[in-house]
Amino acid sequence: MRTIRAALLAVGAVQLTIGVLLLLAPHFFYDEFPGLGRQWVAALPPYSQHALTDFGGALLGIGTATLVAGVTLRPGAVQVACVANIVQGGAHFAYHLTRADALPTADTIVNQALIAIGPLVCAAVLLALPRAASLGAEGDGRGRAGGLAGGE
Repeated sequence: MRTIRAALLAVGAVQLTIGVLLLLAPHFFYDEFPGLGRQWVAALPPYSQHALTDFGGALLGIGTATLVAGVTLRPGAVQVACVANIVQGGAHFAYHLTRADALPTADTIVNQALIAIGPLVCAAVLLALPRAASLGAEGDGRGRAGGLAGGE
């Protein structure tokens, strides 16, 4: 259960961080993301403040739902948050696959790997969810009533 919680909290925190950056500084995000002299977003013009702030708002919503799921560990919340991350992340991943030539090869590999982490983590959580619920919070085999909703 701690692993599921940690995974959800990490994915949610990343989504929230990127969402806030997109909302507060969309042009900076466009010009500078991910930093360290790399410019992944600017390599895929044109700039659109509307699209970037909409994406930021969507990430805030998904990140918030993921954090709530990580805190409460309620099965329904976990499932919805994970499906949202998989759908959004899958679409994002597919978009970048069709534009892999926009960045140097090493950047494309790192970019795609980072985009895939959230959906892959959430897919793993969904696969682990039935087993974790049957074991209870500490994996004690007692199958505590309420499954994930029981917390720790």
